[in-house]
Amino acid sequence: MKNLNFKLIQRDLENWIKEKVGDRGVVIGLSGGIDSSVTCILAKNALGANKVKGIILDNSKFSREVGMSTAEKFALDHGISIEKVDIKKVRQIILKTLPKINRKEIIPMATLDVRLCDLYLRTFAFIEGKIFLGTINSTERLCGWFPKGGLVGDFDLLGGLLKEQIKELAKVIGLENLIPTVSQEAKDICSGCGYLPEFEGIPYQVLDEILFILETSSSEEMALEKAQSQGLSEDHFNRVLSRVKQTKHKRVTFPEFLRINFSNGETSK
Repeated sequence: MKNLNFKLIQRDLENWIKEKVGDRGVVIGLSGGIDSSVTCILAKNALGANKVKGIILDNSKFSREVGMSTAEKFALDHGISIEKVDIKKVRQIILKTLPKINRKEIIPMATLDVRLCDLYLRTFAFIEGKIFLGTINSTERLCGWFPKGGLVGDFDLLGGLLKEQIKELAKVIGLENLIPTVSQEAKDICSGCGYLPEFEGIPYQVLDEILFILETSSSEEMALEKAQSQGLSEDHFNRVLSRVKQTKHKRVTFPEFLRINFSNGETSK
C-alpha cells in the first residue's frame, strides 16, 4: 500500500491539476486538516499561489474543532489568499425549518454542515469562474463517509489515495507535521464528523490495508485470501467489506433511474 513512488505521484497529481484547471484557478475549502492542506500545496505547486483561493467556513462544530485558526495560519505561511465566511445564520434558518432534527446527533448535523460548505464553495467557484477542487480521499470515498456529492468538487484530487498514502505524500511535499493530527482509529474516519461504530477496534492502517486489497483484487474471495495471508482479521475484513458494499450508491455520479425504451414502451432499470 505504501510501496509507491510518491514523488512520481506528486508530479502526476500536479500535472493533472494543470490539465483540468488550465488558467482558471481553483477554490479549496480549508479545514486545517491534512487532506485540504495537501490539496492546497499541490494546487499551489501546479498553478502558483495566486491561482489558489482558500475558503474557511465558520458554520459548524467540525470547522471550529479542526481549527479555523490552524487553517488561516497554514494559508498565511504558504502565501494562499483566503476568504473567511460565517454562514451560521444560514445554518440556523435551515435548522428551524427541519422537522425533528436532534442537534446533539453528530452525524446528521455534520451532514448538514458539509452540504452547506459544498453549496457555498460551488457557488463561490461558479461566480469567480474557478474550479472547485474536491478534498474527499479514497478511504472516505470507499466507505461512503461523505454526503453524496458533497465536497467532491468539480474534480476530486485525492480520490485515488487512501489516508495512509496521503500521509506518505505529505512527507514528500513538506507537510509531515500534519501526520500526528490524523487519528489512529478507523472509527474516527473523518475527525469532527462523528464516527463509525462498525469500525470500533479497527486501527486506521488496517482499514486502509483492507481497502487497498479490495481495490486491487478481482473478487471478494481473492481479497479475503490476500487479507488472511497478510494476517488481517476476517472479522475486520468483513466489517469493512460490508460498509463498502452498503455505501456503493454514493460512488455513483448519477442515481439509478428507470430506463424507458421509446420504441416499444417497455421499461428497465
